[in-house]
Amino acid sequence: MGCPPCDPLNSSGPRHWRASSERRFDLRPDRTSRIGVSALLVGLLVLVLFPAGLARAEEPAGQVLHFNLLRDVPSDVNVQSICCSDAYSFDATQHTSVASHYGERTIWLRIERPDKGDLIVLRPALDEVTLYAKTQGSPGWTSYRTGEIVPMAERAIKSPFMALPLPSDLADTAIFIRIVQPTKLTISIQLWSSSAFQSMQAADRTFKTFLFGFLFATIIYNGLVGLMLRDMAFLLNALSMSSLLGLALYLSGYGAAYVWSGRPEWSNFVSQASIGLAVVFGAFFMWTFVRGPQEPYRRGWPLFVAPGLVVISGLLALVLPYWRIQLLILIAAAVLFVLALYFVGRRALAGDIKARVLLIPLSLAMIPGTGIVAAQKILGVEFPSLDNNLLEITFCLEALMFSLAIASRVRISEIAARESSDKLMALRNESAARVIAAQDTDRQRLAKELHDGVGQDFLVVLGNLKRLGRETGSGNWKQAIPGLIQSATTALDELRRISKDMHPASISHLGLEKAIEALFENLESASQIETDLTLSLDEARLNSEAKLHVYRIVQECLSNISRHSGASRCRASIVENADELSLTLEDDGTGLEATDLKGLPTSGLGFTSIEERVRSLNGHWSVSNGEWGGMKIEVSIPMPCGAAKERELEL
Repeated sequence: MGCPPCDPLNSSGPRHWRASSERRFDLRPDRTSRIGVSALLVGLLVLVLFPAGLARAEEPAGQVLHFNLLRDVPSDVNVQSICCSDAYSFDATQHTSVASHYGERTIWLRIERPDKGDLIVLRPALDEVTLYAKTQGSPGWTSYRTGEIVPMAERAIKSPFMALPLPSDLADTAIFIRIVQPTKLTISIQLWSSSAFQSMQAADRTFKTFLFGFLFATIIYNGLVGLMLRDMAFLLNALSMSSLLGLALYLSGYGAAYVWSGRPEWSNFVSQASIGLAVVFGAFFMWTFVRGPQEPYRRGWPLFVAPGLVVISGLLALVLPYWRIQLLILIAAAVLFVLALYFVGRRALAGDIKARVLLIPLSLAMIPGTGIVAAQKILGVEFPSLDNNLLEITFCLEALMFSLAIASRVRISEIAARESSDKLMALRNESAARVIAAQDTDRQRLAKELHDGVGQDFLVVLGNLKRLGRETGSGNWKQAIPGLIQSATTALDELRRISKDMHPASISHLGLEKAIEALFENLESASQIETDLTLSLDEARLNSEAKLHVYRIVQECLSNISRHSGASRCRASIVENADELSLTLEDDGTGLEATDLKGLPTSGLGFTSIEERVRSLNGHWSVSNGEWGGMKIEVSIPMPCGAAKERELEL
């Protein structure tokens, strides 16, 4: 049986991590969000200015090469068959780029002997590339290899770029290039001099070191802030960006060249895992970002369709080639983009402030950035000066904007928590005022009863005693004694009744069930109201405070029936089940007067007392018109934590 929190008013609200008063730092969420926003804005400024200056220093120095094309050749065909056999013929068109397709076996390029240049560079990073050339005086073919699945020791030039050397003594024959790339990419080919290539590679290494470092620092920032604030949105954003970092390392070629150079076969797995994990973590991040405090997880099901497709793709990886799995994962990513825009946009239009904040990086960074990278890698669209590093810049901007969005979300949560705290304080003040008013009214009622009842009886006794004092010589005092005894007895009974109402000793002596039964018996005898009581309680599960509250609630309900309803009969059911106590009481009286929006009476301090007692027990109650035409009160009270503990100790 689950127990509610013993103090629900103090169990909610944001958690503030306060440092010692002797320290100068403060890890509260409001301060952390301001520091985070400032740091990220500075990072955005650096990210814009530094690459711009470096890009101006890195002017492209490659010369575009023209080539003839031969597509979809079986992988076991050698260069001798390609160059000197009638079985294969190149087209007559002079191409400057070529698009590979999913599942395509091998692409061959034929390039006429260039007049100048030392290197041929292909972009972007490819699985495997082999260059075949003839040197003067040699009848055979000289080959050079590179590619992401080619170990670094076997590459002709140890570089993350797809660079292949040209022999200095080239024969006056064509050069052939064999490309193995079974996924969709647009491949461009350029001729470079060694000095220009080395300069470009050094600038690119500096640029990528900065971008990868910036992305890594943003990941660390999100992870640390998420741990400090215990906010899953920061942690999921850090995991999403980590996946993007792995994808950037793969697509740039730096991963296979430096990170997993000893395991080149990991490249394709890294690409699939990075995209798949980015989809999974991204979907959970977006739902965590916009989810309300009490909102069930199933409400975000549209965002979880894409992670489901990723899981299916992972299972199919056991039987399908990697390029098919990559295609399925890319479809899952496209599904996530569409569903995220629909889901977040719909909530934003409905007025969800967090969804509106998330929609900014989603529509201004993630979707356009992914589209730009796809246009570059798949369609071959060129972006001058930043072409080599556009992917990393896009990922860094996405990471930065999403981090800014989370910082804004923290600020929104702070404001909402502050408003909730103010409302809670106002409710507490209002509740305290109502309790004080009820106590004052109860004291006034008690004073009136003492004055009109006990006070009058004692005045009679006092008057008779004074009269007897003046008549000491007469014999009338013997006849006055029975009247005095009767008046004193009446006053004593009235005092006992008031004392019993103030503190029902019958609960301690007889138990709660007997005390409640006595209330109904008194109602029948005093008001001639027919009662029907169904009572089933396990008093061992109730502590003394809960018993008193339940007794007072029943007492107040019966008092209202007796004084105000004009009823002739009433029925009540007080039954305890596994985890709550249910009380239902109905009469055939005049019925319910005005109520508020929650169905509770708008006036009456008796109802105020019931409401305060039910709230103190973490329960809820309602008032309505019953089947008999009178008033019906329903109370539901969860079993208090203390009772279960007391019972365990007793056992």
